[in-house]
Amino acid sequence: MYMSKAGLYDQLTSEYGEQFSAEAAQYAIDNLEADYKKNALEKAKLYQNEMSMSPEAIRDQLTSDYGEKFTEKEADYAIKHLNVNRKSVFMDKSCGLEGSVLNCFPLNGQISKNEPLRPLQGYPYSS
Repeated sequence: MYMSKAGLYDQLTSEYGEQFSAEAAQYAIDNLEADYKKNALEKAKLYQNEMSMSPEAIRDQLTSDYGEKFTEKEADYAIKHLNVNRKSVFMDKSCGLEGSVLNCFPLNGQISKNEPLRPLQGYPYSS
C-alpha cells in the first residue's frame, strides 16, 4: 500500500481501521522510515494506469482531504515524475460504447482471424 503520512495516521487511529491510540499511531509514524514522495508517485501511477486519470485529476486526488492526503510537495513530485507522454491506447483505434463496455477496433477496419476483436481490459466505462 502506498500511503501518505496523514492517510497512514488516519488508518491507524480510525475506529473502522486499526483503532490505535493517537499516541501509539504518532509513535509509529515518527519511527517509520518511509519515502512519502515515492508513495505518492506509485499511487499516481496506479491512478494513471488503472483509471486513465489526467495529471491534474491525479494531483487533486493525491492532495484531497477526502482522497490520499499527500502534501503539496509530495503530489508535485509525483506529477513531475509521471510518464505523461505515454501513448494513449485509443490513438490508433476507433472506440464505441456497447452497453457498459468500451469496444475498440483498428482504424483500418480490417478484421483478421489472427487478431480477434475484444474489449480492452482495464478500461470500464459506464453509459
